[in-house]
Amino acid sequence: MNLLIKFFSIFLLIIFIRAVYILPIWKRPTQMKTKRQKYKIPISILSVIGSGGHTAEMLKLLDGLLQKDRTRYYQVNFIVAKTDKNSKIKIEKFIQNIRENPTSLIQKNQFKIFEIPRSREVGQSFISCILPTIRAFFSSLFVLFKTKPKLLLVNGPGTCVPVSICAFFIRVLFLNKTDIIYVESVARVKSLSLSGLILYIIADRFLVQWTELYQKYSKSEYIGRLF
Repeated sequence: MNLLIKFFSIFLLIIFIRAVYILPIWKRPTQMKTKRQKYKIPISILSVIGSGGHTAEMLKLLDGLLQKDRTRYYQVNFIVAKTDKNSKIKIEKFIQNIRENPTSLIQKNQFKIFEIPRSREVGQSFISCILPTIRAFFSSLFVLFKTKPKLLLVNGPGTCVPVSICAFFIRVLFLNKTDIIYVESVARVKSLSLSGLILYIIADRFLVQWTELYQKYSKSEYIGRLF
């Protein structure tokens, strides 16, 4: 029994050291930009869709990516909270518009929408959201193992936090390497959102749309207003 405990302790220590070692926060933004050169073959995207303005911004961002380089991405999958029916309708309309484009690689049903529990509803206390968050983590793990995305694209809704942390955890265990790109909402001018503060450490690229944020956070990349 003691030997088993020692083995488990050493395993946890190794995992902890690896997690700290691969944290993107140790790298400069200029090093992050070189990742774009690795995408020499078509890749898959997993996008976390929030609600309201988050949904509109993410779909517009995705549309820009797919229109700019129609040969780089062969599959786009979506994660949306189960209670967010409006966003699901908008995603379905977005998919239909892309499928009508005959020059895109993404035209043969290369879309899937996955629903996961929402970690926290607006106004919900942090204590009462513990169980929903745990369910969201397990649902996120299922989606990530099923889709094995090369790129995880998020822009701040609470739903993106468990998904991003799971993606990082999977990378720590050498099971799959997913690059996490976080785009802070245009509504955040002088301070980061709660999701931004949490994911600032683990995001491979952290993009902001206002110079005020770029000047405050050394890891961030200023990209100007996208919307």
